[in-house]
Amino acid sequence: MTQNNNMYDFFIDFIKQEINKPEFKTTFIKPLLIYFLYYIIPFITILILLNFITTIIALFLVFHIKGK
Repeated sequence: MTQNNNMYDFFIDFIKQEINKPEFKTTFIKPLLIYFLYYIIPFITILILLNFITTIIALFLVFHIKGK
């Protein structure tokens, strides 16, 4: 069991060292973040617009039905 823990600790330390390298951040993290934001921002804006439009429609229906 302790041998497995040592292996896990070794791999975790190795991964931590690799992630902390500046080359890793510039070659992997930055492009991944740009790619992620490039595809996520349109979905977020569409969801915000749909939420706004449905809220306006719901308010219109409530006031329209309440007025009758």
